[in-house]
Amino acid sequence: MKVREFKDFQGRPSALIFDEAVPVFLANFWLINYKPGLSPKSRVVIAYDLSVVMLYLKSQNIDIATRFSNGEYLTVGELVRLRNRLEEQKKTVEMRAKGMGVLAPKMTCSSAFIRRCRTAREFLEVIAEEFCPTTDGKMALSSFKGRLEKQLPCKQKNDNPPMVEPLSERELSQIDAAIKAQASLCSRSKFLIHRDLIVFHILRELGVRNSELLGIKVDSFSRVASGYIVVHIQRNKDLIGDPRTSPATVKTLERKLRVSDNLWTLIERYMVERKKLAGARGHSFLIVTRDGAPLSNDSVGALFKALQSHLGRGLTPHTLRHSWACNFVLAAFKRAVTLPPREKEREITSALSVLRAHMGWGLNSSMPEHYARYAFQKIGNDRLLSEESMLHASIITGGEHETD
Repeated sequence: MKVREFKDFQGRPSALIFDEAVPVFLANFWLINYKPGLSPKSRVVIAYDLSVVMLYLKSQNIDIATRFSNGEYLTVGELVRLRNRLEEQKKTVEMRAKGMGVLAPKMTCSSAFIRRCRTAREFLEVIAEEFCPTTDGKMALSSFKGRLEKQLPCKQKNDNPPMVEPLSERELSQIDAAIKAQASLCSRSKFLIHRDLIVFHILRELGVRNSELLGIKVDSFSRVASGYIVVHIQRNKDLIGDPRTSPATVKTLERKLRVSDNLWTLIERYMVERKKLAGARGHSFLIVTRDGAPLSNDSVGALFKALQSHLGRGLTPHTLRHSWACNFVLAAFKRAVTLPPREKEREITSALSVLRAHMGWGLNSSMPEHYARYAFQKIGNDRLLSEESMLHASIITGGEHETD
């Protein structure tokens, strides 16, 4: 079961599902007819999620077209087994479908599991309605929908999205040093090391998404009247002109972010080297490969996967976005600690408004409040740990005094 990514006639990324080079009709029928308004990347992600559902049906020899036409829907046991497969990574499900034993299945993250459950539930509901034999089968269909709702959860038990522990300054310095160390090891060309530093520091200092980084062009920078440089984060209006299978898209609001002098100096030097690449003359994307082609999402992911060994913890491009937001809110909370109540509220509200604008979130987004809750909990936990440490020290001191 393969997902083939391609671009439609408008240049937008899309995907269809194939089984041994044969299109999987029902899956592709649902993707095309019932998910036409999805954003390009969401369509690709859902195609991969749906391929896991189709792998399970294939491994169990379940022909849903025939069964649903006869009014025979999936049982509770079959839905439970499907739910178990949705918790596993696609490669693990493929191994099971081939009849191979799996001793240590690799599991997917909770958010991906919930997304897969939602996709499976929507798909099975639509196909069941399409094949519902007569009006007499409405009761059985309603019962099936109830089983889907019960067995395939569409919401996480914790309504708050997961939070990544922000990177400390020491950890950020370790990443910077690890990239620069490749020069002495001669394991990477100077141009690629320079580019990797650009990638890291833009994500670190601006807190942008990976796709926003890859959408930055050479002409996205400008100097404002105040004298500093800003970069314009904007939507890619020419998807056809983006040669990547998965073009750089921006899901947040367009905005202009200030670039530090040190980062701009690094970018200017990089642009000089970029101009020498023949492959970079046909486009204006800033971040490129050694041949000059626009860098892909997967390549950035591979870079951070290699860097995480220097930290001893998980590291992705999005970790830097979380870290920027967390550290920004933590700094605002710490500034407000000593202020009077009304000024404290004003300081925090102002900080959250700045955060919303900087990160490109809409007015209805709850993400600023989410980071505020995290900061409040972290400061409270740190205070409790500090008080516990002081109490422990006083007990020890008191014990020593009694001994004397």
